[in-house]
Amino acid sequence: MSLRSSTWRMTSRQSHLQADTTAMPSTVALNFCLALTNPGIKIWSEYDLNIKTDKPLSAGRGAFALVERGETPDKTPIVVKKSLRLAGLQYADQSAAFSTHLRQLCLELRVMTHQSIRNHPNIVDILGICAESSSGDPSISLVLEFASLGTLHTFLSETSRMKNDAVLDCASQILNGLEALHDLRICHGDIKTRNILVFSQTSKLVYKVADFGSCIAALTEDNLEEVGIPYGTPLYNAPEIRHWRISGLRFTIFDAISTDVFSFGLLIWEIALQGPSFFEGDWLNGGGESYSVEEWVERLANLEHNQLLDASLAYLAQEELHLNILSCLRQVLRGSLQDHPEARLTTRGLKMLLDRPQRCSAGYNID
Repeated sequence: MSLRSSTWRMTSRQSHLQADTTAMPSTVALNFCLALTNPGIKIWSEYDLNIKTDKPLSAGRGAFALVERGETPDKTPIVVKKSLRLAGLQYADQSAAFSTHLRQLCLELRVMTHQSIRNHPNIVDILGICAESSSGDPSISLVLEFASLGTLHTFLSETSRMKNDAVLDCASQILNGLEALHDLRICHGDIKTRNILVFSQTSKLVYKVADFGSCIAALTEDNLEEVGIPYGTPLYNAPEIRHWRISGLRFTIFDAISTDVFSFGLLIWEIALQGPSFFEGDWLNGGGESYSVEEWVERLANLEHNQLLDASLAYLAQEELHLNILSCLRQVLRGSLQDHPEARLTTRGLKMLLDRPQRCSAGYNID
């Protein structure tokens, strides 16, 4: 049996984003209005939320986003508010930035309010939106649940090393969230440890996919429809994104989704590294030099075929993990960090490996 037989085939039971929108045209206003029809979404003013700070937290800062802590009026949940900040930009840049922000925010809002996304245990929950203007610039913010343990990047750096089942549990939970998005024909577009939040729930760690600011969604039933390029974070891009300007590739939603799989492989590598970035190791930086992001991206673009995969497997061989776990992670890396997209598994294929690690050690066929 081949895991790769789990192809990008949608069934009538697998509704995607369009199923909740009655095939209406996608516009900024429509995305916004459709999201607000969800009865679970609340609307607050900036004065309703007890904002703790107006500075970025370790949770991260996007291109136009600021992350803040606060609490809702009933003081029960602690929330995170993502806001647009335009200060310091020229007027023309402000206009373009606001337009881009609003368009992507409305798509993000529409994705996060989809019923199957809101009910998913491994996708961060949206509580509502906040409208503010105290800074002089109008802004719409997403109000999200607060992760007391922070991002996975911070969690890995500050806690003792994960071992065996804990590694698989973390990877499996993240993959569950990613698979839910892919089943709806949504590409996350920026999978990395900084976009995974960690929660403590009844003595159990729960990992949730967050930050949909780079997501790409299929808006029609046409599998050949061209979609945007999921640029995300350059250092975590799949090879086809790095080479897109040279090759002139045309991306369908399935091409975009495949880039998430590659980024997931890098995330698995960084879970094994327990905090450091995959590109900081001796395999790429033998001389210990310090490089800019642009220089790192250039070095990654000039790697030999599947050199990332080979380096990840070489590192994994040094880890002290149970044989079954080690074999499973090797297969997951082989199924995700392939330079050629057609050689990668789907999220469903990877999930089968993670759910049954004994298959990996038995040499289960993924070809």
